[in-house]
Amino acid sequence: MSQSSPPPNGFGTCEVTGEILPADSLVKFQGKLVGPKGKQILLERLQSGEPTDTTVLQRPSFWRRFGCIFVDGLVLMVPSLITEFIFGTVAAAGISNPHATSFFAFSHGMLFAGIGNLILFVINAAYFGILHGAYGQTLGKRAGREKVVRLDGSPVDMRTGILRGVYYAMPSAILAVGLFTTTIQIFPIFYLLSLLWWLADIICLIADTRMQRALHDRLAGTRVILLPPK
Repeated sequence: MSQSSPPPNGFGTCEVTGEILPADSLVKFQGKLVGPKGKQILLERLQSGEPTDTTVLQRPSFWRRFGCIFVDGLVLMVPSLITEFIFGTVAAAGISNPHATSFFAFSHGMLFAGIGNLILFVINAAYFGILHGAYGQTLGKRAGREKVVRLDGSPVDMRTGILRGVYYAMPSAILAVGLFTTTIQIFPIFYLLSLLWWLADIICLIADTRMQRALHDRLAGTRVILLPPK
């Protein structure tokens, strides 16, 4: 935690974490006075090729972010199409003909559509969450030299990566819940909520001109940085 007042005698401030630590536990590393945790953060940044000074961490452009998401979308296209084909066919048969057989057929179709959306949610959350938690990068981000890090520039852990993936894929989960109600009068409310979540994600990304954090970044405590060319 950063302090506005100078530390007491015999103590110093880690220039990476902001912690107040005993002076004899601080060392000079990469031009910074750091404690054990701060030194580990700087070492991890060096190993990953990131700048060791968080003030020079660069954010990617909006179009670079969009391009990386597009590449990830191509990667996820095959499992998404398979899921849509399996569950969408059954769902369409029931939803498009609510009076052809019975109300049961209609609700059965909505239920299958909900299962399909829930599976898509799990696929997306797992893909983005696990890869970000393990490497800080998806295939798209690796292609675009982007990386997900904490606000101080340190690598994210698996828990943070999974949370970020869940927040990113949340619109699919909201749609699934709405479809599970099997009530056509209630479903539009959930559809609107999923749309609003998606719009809020985009608006936060565009509005944050300094760090370009989307809604899922704000909720997970992360940011996306641009790695220097190798």
